[in-house]
Amino acid sequence: MAKSMRDRMLAASKNPAAGFLDDGDYGKIRDHIDLGAVILNAQVSADPRKGIPSGRVIQMAGPESSGKTFLCLEAVKAAQNMGYFIIYYDTEAANDAESLGSRGLDLSQLLYSPIATVEELTTSILNVLNETTDKDRIMIVIDSLGNLSSTKELEDSTDGKATRDMTRAQKLKALFRTVTVKAGTLNVPIMAVNHVYASIGSYFGGTTVAGGSGPAYANSCTLELTKAQDKKGDQIIGGIFTSKATKNRLAREKTKVKFKISFEHGIARYSGLAEMASELGWLILPDRARTYRVNKGGVIPKECQGRSNEAKVAYKEWLETLPTVSKDVVEEGRDEVFWEGFLDDGFEDVLKDTFKFGAAEHFLNLTGEATEDLDED
Repeated sequence: MAKSMRDRMLAASKNPAAGFLDDGDYGKIRDHIDLGAVILNAQVSADPRKGIPSGRVIQMAGPESSGKTFLCLEAVKAAQNMGYFIIYYDTEAANDAESLGSRGLDLSQLLYSPIATVEELTTSILNVLNETTDKDRIMIVIDSLGNLSSTKELEDSTDGKATRDMTRAQKLKALFRTVTVKAGTLNVPIMAVNHVYASIGSYFGGTTVAGGSGPAYANSCTLELTKAQDKKGDQIIGGIFTSKATKNRLAREKTKVKFKISFEHGIARYSGLAEMASELGWLILPDRARTYRVNKGGVIPKECQGRSNEAKVAYKEWLETLPTVSKDVVEEGRDEVFWEGFLDDGFEDVLKDTFKFGAAEHFLNLTGEATEDLDED
């Protein structure tokens, strides 16, 4: 019996990793790893219940103290809860048993590997991947790419040479060329922290992610993070972080969301949802009110719209019929009972629609850029 075209082409490819995407689980993302905040999961994967996909490279970039390592460790904790063994490459010698253990990590399932050069990192990751089977659950963290040197840079420094190292970017590109496909076929997620620097000649203060084109081309998603202080009166209680998806193959690109991390409680799982829900009309805060009105579906009755006195009266009466929730519960972003019920009542689907590829019914200008720019995307 003659072989089918599929069988002939598969045999001819001579690639043991080749297969057909319509065959069961072949090529399928095995797991998604929670990032600690629902809004970040949606931004990365277009699904608030998912997050970082296995077998992909995800990059967290930003200036110092912008939450990069914090989010990596949130993902590590979630991955360990799913049975993942962690390979943690530390290029800054910034961690120890106490600091990692205080974040709730299982240190017995984490291989901590201080590393200095791109060449050492490449060799080590390839050795790890060669030892990994497609049944293993392994996660690789690199903290950070921006602090890696090259062998040449170390040798020049030892010899007292001040010449600029031009090989580092090439070595980083080689790193991702050699490990990305292998990690993908084994469903090994790679999370990389990276630095940013001011773009030369940028009048508006733009930034560029360090490392050249290697990390930029290889990753499936880059989140650039910035931070502002979160205050209660005069007291600083944490940070308000902004995450911009400067690159994303998994969901809408260029989206910008906010989330909170407090000194006392850590990341607020549902932070950032209040702003979206308010903009879409699912939550309404009347002037000088201490409670939000919950407007499932975000639709305002026709008779309540407009500037006439009749419409204003109807709107006020309609607001009084809506369920209420305290301002603190909404804006703190921690109340599981309220927010899980809110998501189940349809807002989960709104998030999926907002962040997915293609034309969304619930379109928001999540980039902070001019609408004209968005129309060109």
